[in-house]
Amino acid sequence: MSSLVRRIGTARCLSAFVPYARTPSLRAPDVVVVSDLEEPKDDVYRGKPVLAVEVRGTQSKRYVEEKVRLYVEHDWPLVWIAHPVRQEVEVFSQAGSSVVYRLGASLPLPAILDKHGLEAIPVAAVFSESESSRYTDGWVATRTRAQSILQALTIRGLPISDTVRARVLACTDAATLDRWFALAITASTADAIG
Repeated sequence: MSSLVRRIGTARCLSAFVPYARTPSLRAPDVVVVSDLEEPKDDVYRGKPVLAVEVRGTQSKRYVEEKVRLYVEHDWPLVWIAHPVRQEVEVFSQAGSSVVYRLGASLPLPAILDKHGLEAIPVAAVFSESESSRYTDGWVATRTRAQSILQALTIRGLPISDTVRARVLACTDAATLDRWFALAITASTADAIG
């Protein structure tokens, strides 16, 4: 089995996944995000995903709901059903309730993905390639650079105001962060950033 794998922070996203290899009737989500896989393997993943995503397309509503019920019964922490036609995502948690998020709203993410400050993504990022590209490896790289800037200022003993901290953490432009990193290691005050 071949899997498309992308790194999302400390987790990996697999587009092919079989949760129960020994069962005669397999139920597999369209996408899963896992945190305990170091390297992709050409094999069945046998862990508990952080997030499972079903895309409501050609499958019947009943079939998708049956799969979601199975995932929740097996203590999967978060399951999304993405509805491309309606451009909305229905989120199921272990508590058994569901919430529908529409365009303009932000989808909460599992805490394990918050390592780089990503607590939520816009619903549009689920359906738009240009929106989603803002939250992949490039996004992680800019978050890491922002943390490096703050760390450099701290190591140098320079006080960091809430305004400077917020400005650095909000920046997503790699060139600006590179310029600010140079300032963080040379400037006499943290206020030189920005």
